[in-house]
Amino acid sequence: MKKIELYGKEFCPILMCPDDADFSCTIIIVEIENKNDEIISWNKIGLNKTDVWNKDLRKYEYELIGQNVEWFDKIDPLKFCINEYKKMIDLFKTD
Repeated sequence: MKKIELYGKEFCPILMCPDDADFSCTIIIVEIENKNDEIISWNKIGLNKTDVWNKDLRKYEYELIGQNVEWFDKIDPLKFCINEYKKMIDLFKTD
Protein backbone atom coordinates (compact mmCIF):
# COMPACT_ATOMS: atom_id res chain seq x y z
CA MET A 1 0.00 0.00 0.00
CA LYS A 2 1.20 3.50 -0.85
CA LYS A 3 2.47 5.63 2.02
CA ILE A 4 0.47 8.80 2.41
CA GLU A 5 2.49 11.96 2.87
CA LEU A 6 1.89 14.16 5.92
CA TYR A 7 1.07 17.23 3.82
CA GLY A 8 -0.42 17.41 0.35
CA LYS A 9 -3.32 15.94 -1.61
CA GLU A 10 -4.31 12.29 -1.93
CA PHE A 11 -7.27 10.44 -3.42
CA CYS A 12 -8.85 8.00 -1.00
CA PRO A 13 -11.83 5.63 -1.25
CA ILE A 14 -14.32 6.38 1.53
CA LEU A 15 -17.31 4.20 0.59
CA MET A 16 -17.67 0.99 -1.39
CA CYS A 17 -20.45 -1.26 -2.59
CA PRO A 18 -21.70 -3.33 0.37
CA ASP A 19 -22.63 -6.28 -1.88
CA ASP A 20 -19.04 -7.23 -2.73
CA ALA A 21 -17.22 -5.58 0.19
CA ASP A 22 -14.19 -4.93 -2.01
CA PHE A 23 -13.02 -2.32 -4.51
CA SER A 24 -14.33 -4.12 -7.61
CA CYS A 25 -17.71 -2.38 -7.59
CA THR A 26 -19.00 1.13 -6.84
CA ILE A 27 -16.46 3.29 -4.99
CA ILE A 28 -16.85 6.83 -3.68
CA ILE A 29 -13.56 8.75 -3.78
CA VAL A 30 -12.53 11.88 -1.91
CA GLU A 31 -9.64 14.23 -2.58
CA ILE A 32 -8.13 14.79 0.86
CA GLU A 33 -5.77 17.69 1.49
CA ASN A 34 -3.67 18.45 4.54
CA LYS A 35 -2.15 21.93 4.29
CA ASN A 36 -1.19 22.39 7.93
CA ASP A 37 -1.41 20.84 11.40
CA GLU A 38 -4.94 22.12 12.06
CA ILE A 39 -7.31 21.37 9.17
CA ILE A 40 -8.04 18.41 6.88
CA SER A 41 -10.03 19.30 3.76
CA TRP A 42 -12.12 17.06 1.59
CA ASN A 43 -11.89 19.17 -1.56
CA LYS A 44 -13.89 16.95 -3.93
CA ILE A 45 -16.10 13.87 -3.64
CA GLY A 46 -16.90 11.67 -6.61
CA LEU A 47 -17.60 8.31 -8.16
CA ASN A 48 -14.65 6.19 -9.27
CA LYS A 49 -14.98 5.34 -12.97
CA THR A 50 -11.66 3.49 -13.31
CA ASP A 51 -11.93 -0.12 -14.43
CA VAL A 52 -9.56 -1.93 -12.06
CA TRP A 53 -9.98 -5.38 -13.67
CA ASN A 54 -6.95 -6.31 -15.80
CA LYS A 55 -8.26 -8.81 -18.37
CA ASP A 56 -4.77 -9.88 -19.47
CA LEU A 57 -3.50 -10.60 -15.97
CA ARG A 58 -6.94 -11.76 -14.77
CA LYS A 59 -6.66 -9.79 -11.55
CA TYR A 60 -7.76 -6.53 -9.95
CA GLU A 61 -5.31 -3.63 -9.97
CA TYR A 62 -6.61 -1.62 -7.03
CA GLU A 63 -3.79 0.93 -7.24
CA LEU A 64 -5.58 2.34 -10.33
CA ILE A 65 -8.55 3.51 -8.24
CA GLY A 66 -9.05 7.25 -8.57
CA GLN A 67 -7.45 7.71 -11.99
CA ASN A 68 -10.84 8.39 -13.57
CA VAL A 69 -13.39 10.05 -11.27
CA GLU A 70 -16.79 11.61 -11.97
CA TRP A 71 -16.73 14.47 -9.44
CA PHE A 72 -19.98 15.55 -7.77
CA ASP A 73 -20.20 19.25 -8.58
CA LYS A 74 -22.99 20.05 -6.11
CA ILE A 75 -21.03 19.04 -2.98
CA ASP A 76 -18.99 21.81 -1.39
CA PRO A 77 -15.59 21.11 0.17
CA LEU A 78 -15.65 19.87 3.76
CA LYS A 79 -13.18 20.92 6.45
CA PHE A 80 -12.35 19.01 9.63
CA CYS A 81 -10.33 19.84 12.72
CA ILE A 82 -7.31 17.54 12.45
CA ASN A 83 -7.55 16.28 16.06
CA GLU A 84 -11.20 15.28 15.67
CA TYR A 85 -10.41 13.77 12.28
CA LYS A 86 -7.67 11.58 13.73
CA LYS A 87 -9.97 10.45 16.56
CA MET A 88 -12.59 9.34 14.04
CA ILE A 89 -10.04 7.42 11.97
CA ASP A 90 -8.79 5.68 15.11
CA LEU A 91 -12.33 4.39 15.71
CA PHE A 92 -12.13 2.48 12.42
CA LYS A 93 -8.74 0.91 13.02
CA THR A 94 -8.64 -2.74 14.01
CA ASP A 95 -6.04 -4.67 15.97
